[in-house]
Amino acid sequence: MATLATVGEVMVAKLRAVSVYALGAAAPVLGWSQPAWACPVCFSAKNQENQVAYLATTGLMTFLPLMIAGGVAVWLRRRFAELDQPELDAEE
Repeated sequence: MATLATVGEVMVAKLRAVSVYALGAAAPVLGWSQPAWACPVCFSAKNQENQVAYLATTGLMTFLPLMIAGGVAVWLRRRFAELDQPELDAEE
């Protein structure tokens, strides 16, 4: 007599089938693709001014998200520290 599969076993079997199909569909694309340059004109600037502007913009785009995340972390830390302090009643 055959036993009934649990819901978890059925879900795992379906996930494996989907994974195999997804890998089979992605393999040709990954195997046949050629590398591409992200920005073919980045270092083709002939003058120093354009190269400096490119490097400055790259630095800004790199560090601005990190500074924003750091600012949010500092603000959250201060806010939680404020909430942890006991409140003083003004009527005492």
